[in-house]
Amino acid sequence: MQVRPEQLADHLARGLRDVYMVHGDEPLRAQEAADAIRAAVRAGGAGERKVFVVSGAHF
Repeated sequence: MQVRPEQLADHLARGLRDVYMVHGDEPLRAQEAADAIRAAVRAGGAGERKVFVVSGAHF
């Protein structure tokens, strides 16, 4: 499911998904989206965070 930045707050208020992938051409908007997701997850009581970074063509 693709969620636009202006829709993210409403999406997070309706409940969280198991996995989120944040990407985009504007680094600030991507950072703001990631911050909003992390805040919603923390508010939901989660304390663990796993980050996976993929780089290169051979993943």
